[in-house]
Amino acid sequence: LQANGSPKPPKFTLCCTNSLSIKKEIFMDRLETYRPSGICSKQIIFTVNEDNVITSCRFIHGCSGNQQGISRLVTGMHIDEVIDRLKGIPCKGVTSCPDQLARALMAYKEKYDIK
Repeated sequence: LQANGSPKPPKFTLCCTNSLSIKKEIFMDRLETYRPSGICSKQIIFTVNEDNVITSCRFIHGCSGNQQGISRLVTGMHIDEVIDRLKGIPCKGVTSCPDQLARALMAYKEKYDIK
């Protein structure tokens, strides 16, 4: 125990067994925001993992039930599948919440140069 009564922190030692160093890259899910146009929602927030699978999706403002449904359906899907299924769906005009999500994902792919 330390003087203040708390347990001593563990000691760490660095051990090198050969001249090769191993580097492990850690990929954090990418958090993206997208400002849609032509729909009631003001913002789409989503995260994508290293396999380009949506890990979360949330719409800000608009029809709550529709947006919750879309979010739950696309979570766990590959971004290309979501784009293929949702791109071009109209609502009260030429676009919709699903279409705007597809556009957000297309912008994401362009931003990170994903083929």
